[in-house]
Amino acid sequence: MDIRKVTSKEDIDCFIESWEIVFQRKLDKDIYAWIFSKRNNIYCCFDGNSIVAAYCLLDIEALIDNKTHRGALCNNVYVNGFKYIKMGIFSQITEYALNDISNKGYTFALGFPNEKAIKAHLRSGWKQEHALPFYEFEIKTLSTAGGSDFRFKWLSKYESDAFRDIFQLMRRQYDKYSFSLLKDSDFIDWRFEQNPRWDFDICCIYKNNTLEGFFVSKYFLERRRVHIVDYFFNTKDVVLASLPKIYNKYIVEKGVDVDYVDAWCAAGDQYIFEQAGFLKSVDFSYVIFKDLSENNLSVGGSPHLVLADNDVF
Repeated sequence: MDIRKVTSKEDIDCFIESWEIVFQRKLDKDIYAWIFSKRNNIYCCFDGNSIVAAYCLLDIEALIDNKTHRGALCNNVYVNGFKYIKMGIFSQITEYALNDISNKGYTFALGFPNEKAIKAHLRSGWKQEHALPFYEFEIKTLSTAGGSDFRFKWLSKYESDAFRDIFQLMRRQYDKYSFSLLKDSDFIDWRFEQNPRWDFDICCIYKNNTLEGFFVSKYFLERRRVHIVDYFFNTKDVVLASLPKIYNKYIVEKGVDVDYVDAWCAAGDQYIFEQAGFLKSVDFSYVIFKDLSENNLSVGGSPHLVLADNDVF
């Protein structure tokens, strides 16, 4: 067995072929190019010329207790075949990949595994953090009565000034949270504007010409929902004022059916959504964390975690 980081086009093409077999699906080439760009550290376990396991860690940065840390998002993991599972390949490739990025100065790793995968991660040294609930708002309960002191601007295309304003707004609010991903304008552009899989709508919220918040949303046809995938809201009033705008954008303008508006909501934001009428749903995501610095890093008690922090596949 040979475990190594792969960078050549030939090895990455081989990895994608193996990925398609394991997950029994095939994505467009432009989606693969976006996901498996230079931002993604791809580790593969070879048995001869065949890839039997893979581990992908996407470059990210986070502010943890007001200090900047370089880290990685665990975004694709698999072992192909019960034979290799019995051999402990999952733990071996986990150890190799995390040791490699640790040696390169990364101080943490973050992941959102599904129910089938979390036990294997925990056995391989990850720590389980908060369960991350969905908060949802039933759109038929929306009241559009009353005005609003806020002005909303939907970004129709990439607007560098608006993205810079969003980035500065996030920087001002980071100290409210124990853990937040750092997202500069290049990251926002890559995550949303360049994403070939989803069409995102980005809205800036102003009061007296000052940016007070923003949100990024997408329509999820299979569940008739609008996902708020990223956001910064100061108060419940900003959330409440945003809901009629989402209603008009999707139901009136786009003519799609929407039953709920929802968002991931970690402990740092739950009270804002609850005060705005959102309820906790039965859906949730696991959150796992690996401290690579031996400094007792974690997501802490009031993290800001959003759907876009894991919106890779």
